Amino acid sequence: MTKNEYMDLLKKQLSSADEDFARLLISDFEAHFADGAADGLSEEEIISHLGNIEDIVEAIPRESAGKEKKTEKTESQMKVNHLVIDAKFADVTLIPSLNGKVEVTMINKGSLLSKFTQTMVGEQKGDVFEVRVLPLLSVNNHSDMQISVSVPMHLTSVKVISNSGDLKFSKVIFQGTCTVMTANGDIDIDSCELEQFDITSASGDVVMKRSFADIKVSSASGDVTVEEGRGEKLVCNTASGDVKIDGTYHKLTVKTANGDQTIEIRDIQELNATTVNGDGHIILPNTDSAKIKLSSVSGDCIVNEGGSSHQLHRNQQLIIKEGLATCNISTVNGDFVINMG
Repeated sequence: MTKNEYMDLLKKQLSSADEDFARLLISDFEAHFADGAADGLSEEEIISHLGNIEDIVEAIPRESAGKEKKTEKTESQMKVNHLVIDAKFADVTLIPSLNGKVEVTMINKGSLLSKFTQTMVGEQKGDVFEVRVLPLLSVNNHSDMQISVSVPMHLTSVKVISNSGDLKFSKVIFQGTCTVMTANGDIDIDSCELEQFDITSASGDVVMKRSFADIKVSSASGDVTVEEGRGEKLVCNTASGDVKIDGTYHKLTVKTANGDQTIEIRDIQELNATTVNGDGHIILPNTDSAKIKLSSVSGDCIVNEGGSSHQLHRNQQLIIKEGLATCNISTVNGDFVINMG
């Protein structure tokens, strides 16, 4: 089938549709052909990507044409304790609930074709509320979908899965664990309070500000930043991203392969920092009792404690503060500098 034959069939199928709507959809299809041709695709390949005309037209809800918002919310008598969001490519924003219910709003700002080939489903199963982004048809096109989810304080767990969308958490508070898994999206967490964040990211940056929670974060190639954080423990592993941490934690473990570490922690009791090819700069104000272990491949460790400066080499140990703080250093390719107040 050629492009002209395909477009003629589309116009025929839309003959009974609203005139303005049909014109916009036809223009959208023309744009897909133009983009595909610019990428070197043949007309047959573009048609294969777009899919069957009859299926596309049948999937278009005429009565909702032009609407960009869709809202789902919990209505069951059973209390929701767990929230699961499978966002696929959509951006997700989590905000506090004002009425004790999970409410989800979808806004699709992509092309007209994407608005009627991708949708969101919200469904309660027992005490679990699931939100899923679903492709109605196998149309390969750019999407710009956003989902806003309100989170009640009584939840015990939240799980968010994303392929390429950005994730934002703003002032979310509940007594439970939030699990986040993303492939290419950035994660922005601001002023949240919960038991624990468990974050896994392939290539997106993770930024956490003014949040109270234990943190476990693993990142392959993204940077990790924690500002004014509070919690009992923080564990951070990165392959090639830099790590910047500022806050109050009793136990801190940081491992980087090729990233630098900048750490300023108060009230630390136990610190383990490991790097292969990165440098570390660690500031420990108000630290009277701490167990510190640093590991690299071939660097030195400089400890500035009061008016004294100590330089350690591979596998040396330093006991300071009258024996209350122990520092072990093992290095291969990187330098550590520790400033103690």
